[in-house]
Amino acid sequence: MSSVAAKRIFRELNLISRCEDLRKCHIHVELKNDDFSRLKGMVRGPPDTVYEMGDFELDIVVPDSYPFIPPKVLSGGRGL
Repeated sequence: MSSVAAKRIFRELNLISRCEDLRKCHIHVELKNDDFSRLKGMVRGPPDTVYEMGDFELDIVVPDSYPFIPPKVLSGGRGL
């Protein structure tokens, strides 16, 4: 992965971790195995829906050409 992409991901992860609105919505993203090209996400289902209190895992793969090519996001289904 290019240093430009790694710096951008590092900066965006810091922004996500400090965003109060995302924490209130129970959205979390972190590095997977200290690899900037693989991220793990977790999203909690919104209240008053059939998805309420469900935690949904996301596997995020960031290409070497990021940010010019978007990451691929795969849903891991419902987590525990």
